[in-house]
Amino acid sequence: MGMNRSKYLADYLTGLGFKADCAGILPETKNLATQEKIDQSDILIFVMPRIKEKFLKQYKINKQEIITLDVEDRLDILCPEKDSHTPSEAKEVYEAKVYPKLIQQITEHISSL
Repeated sequence: MGMNRSKYLADYLTGLGFKADCAGILPETKNLATQEKIDQSDILIFVMPRIKEKFLKQYKINKQEIITLDVEDRLDILCPEKDSHTPSEAKEVYEAKVYPKLIQQITEHISSL
């Protein structure tokens, strides 16, 4: 599910005129991060500290600036009162709780980009 946050954030930043892309670090990720992509990046944005920790164990960074956000996306944490969610319910939760937090947190960093 983390791809949803990353893709949303990349699309948002692209809409603001930045060149942005997203990639995952888990082997089953559709758009897996590569060292080549990382080497071509000026800034790396992580949507959770735990993702940054895993990333730094797998990849080498050089000159890249690192921005670490803290935006939870796990539905069991966001909505502990509910055992499961349909795709449309999950989308509603993301739109209400996850995406606004991404925008809020990245906005704090945009002036320095």
